[in-house]
Amino acid sequence: MSNTLSGGTAAGGIRAGGVDAARFGAGHLLERLLSAVRPEFRHDIFIPDPDSAVFFTATCALPSCPAAIRRTRIGLCERHHAWWKQAGRPDLPGWLGLAEQRLRAEVPEVPACAVGGCNRAHRRSRLCVRHVCAWDRAGRPDWDHWCTEQPAPSPVNESGCRFPACPRWSEPTTGFCAAHRRRWIAAGRPEPHAWFDQLAHSLDPRVDLRGLEPRLRLEVQYGLQCRHDAASRLTRMIRVTTAVRLIREAGVASLLDWEDERWHAYTLRPNSVGSAYQSFILDTCAALRNLAGVDPWQQQYLRFPRFRGVRVICDRRAGRDGRRPRTRQVRAR
Repeated sequence: MSNTLSGGTAAGGIRAGGVDAARFGAGHLLERLLSAVRPEFRHDIFIPDPDSAVFFTATCALPSCPAAIRRTRIGLCERHHAWWKQAGRPDLPGWLGLAEQRLRAEVPEVPACAVGGCNRAHRRSRLCVRHVCAWDRAGRPDWDHWCTEQPAPSPVNESGCRFPACPRWSEPTTGFCAAHRRRWIAAGRPEPHAWFDQLAHSLDPRVDLRGLEPRLRLEVQYGLQCRHDAASRLTRMIRVTTAVRLIREAGVASLLDWEDERWHAYTLRPNSVGSAYQSFILDTCAALRNLAGVDPWQQQYLRFPRFRGVRVICDRRAGRDGRRPRTRQVRAR
């Protein structure tokens, strides 16, 4: 994500329980966000580490699938949860064996060269690079007759393709067979092990932030970072996705455009008291106010007549990790 963001105020300024719109709407909070949000959270599509105890609970119940689960009750990743539903939601322990067989059967195998005994991946005319070049040099005679006349290559100096579970011989320059070499080049020649891991977790739960304005996107990224650093509660990606959708539909330029009461009323849904997505939005708002150096709790208490004359002391240490601060009330002298 680009770090070139607009620092302008939203219509009406930022109203956060007493926030000075002229001060914080001009870029004060934005500057702090640009400094606070770490690079690993500055992605338009946030894909957490599958080992994170904050964002994930376990991997798919299928032994051969390393993907993180999305629905904890079933214990399956998104792809295999769809398989299970298509099968009519059968008893899970009995279904896992059949799904494991299907998973192994669906792994695409790179076709081998048509010359007998050659285990290299085919490239053109069902022949590997070496044999297709030899066939071209021979003037492309009858293909079937030519293939049967070729001696079987010796496997002594051959090595296997480094792509997981690929049975073909590799090419000497990259360690991949011809088919996986093309795929690796198309991916931008990434570091192989990191690429393998990325492919294995391509369907892991994630949060797409591309529909948010740059400033709002940065605020959500900061909320995710605070949840990660606090490591105090499970934050499932499916709930954050719901929160992002609601934020997008609200049409705000900043989460601090609305006070907590308005966010609470806006996100309230039937049977959603204390919902995870509502909590994520409110906690992110609290973290943003704390980052801006604003005391939202004093404003919340002093706005009511029965709290006049009461001085509110906030423990900001609780606010730094993205949770709303603890408070204690002391009668003003």
